[in-house]
Amino acid sequence: MEIKNIMGYKSAFGLTKIIAIVSVVVMAVGLLAGYSIMVKQMEDSRNSMVIIDRKGNMFDADEIKYAQGRRYEYESQSKMVFNLWYGLDENSYDRNIEQALYLLGNCGKEMVDSYNQQQIKEKMMQKNFVMVAEVEGVEIDMFSKPVKGVIVGKQIVKRDKNEIARRIKCEFYVIDTDRSTENPHGCKLEGWKIVASERL
Repeated sequence: MEIKNIMGYKSAFGLTKIIAIVSVVVMAVGLLAGYSIMVKQMEDSRNSMVIIDRKGNMFDADEIKYAQGRRYEYESQSKMVFNLWYGLDENSYDRNIEQALYLLGNCGKEMVDSYNQQQIKEKMMQKNFVMVAEVEGVEIDMFSKPVKGVIVGKQIVKRDKNEIARRIKCEFYVIDTDRSTENPHGCKLEGWKIVASERL
C-alpha cells in the first residue's frame, strides 16, 4: 500500500511538473506576442498624426499617415517662403527677409546677397514700388531623397497705378530640423532657386 502511494505521489509530481513547464511556456509566448503587438501599435502611433484646429476639432476626425502630414507642412513652408520672399514693400522688407531666413537653409544667405547686390530695398524706397506674391501651386515629391519640391506663383510689381507681373517657378529640397517658434514646421528649404520666370 505504501509503495502504491509513493508511485502515486511520483506521477502526481511529474504531472504537476509538466503543467508548470507548459504554463511557463504559454506565459512566455503570451508575453512575447503581447510585446510584439505593443511595439507595432507604438510604431503605428509614431508614424501617424492627427491634425487638430484651434478650436480643438480633429481634421476630418481621422488619422493621417505621418508622411502625408509632413507633406502638408512642407507645402505650407514653401508657400510661406514664396510669399515672404517675393511679396515685399519698403515697410515689410526687413521683417519678411528675417522671417524667411528662419525657414531657409544656407541658400538664404545667397538669396540675401543677391537682393543686396540688386539693391532691392533702396529701389523700393526710391521708386516707391510694392511687390505682391501669389502662390498658384506646390508639388512635393515625398519619395525622393532628399524630399524635393516645386512651387509656382506670380509676382506682381506695383508702382502707382501701373503693375508688371511675372510667373515664377522655383525648385527646392527639404531638410528636417527641430521645431521652434520661428520654424513651427521643423524643416528648412535648401537649394531654393528660380528655374523659370516669364512676364505675364
